[in-house]
Amino acid sequence: METPNWRVIFNIHYDVLRELCDQLMRFKKQKTSNHQGVFAFIILNFPELELGWPFFETIRNVRNQNKYRGTNITKEMWKQVEFQIDLYISTLKTELEKKLRKTDE
Repeated sequence: METPNWRVIFNIHYDVLRELCDQLMRFKKQKTSNHQGVFAFIILNFPELELGWPFFETIRNVRNQNKYRGTNITKEMWKQVEFQIDLYISTLKTELEKKLRKTDE
């Protein structure tokens, strides 16, 4: 893309991350509509994934500043979180796939 929209790129990744967390919660028969609650649940109930609360809070705050205050998400902001958000997505996806395979057995 010649001029990517960093806000859209960030928000798509954020939504994927949150949805994966939401799906993992379902394996524990839990649900919440609060993003902070979803992330806290994952940290507390899946410590083996070694995901960090500060990162979840950082991206949640960036998302909320953009969504509710109109703060722009720049290329630099995206580049600061890109690697870690992709790593978290991959980690959560792998865990979810493991749990789904277990239910098929």
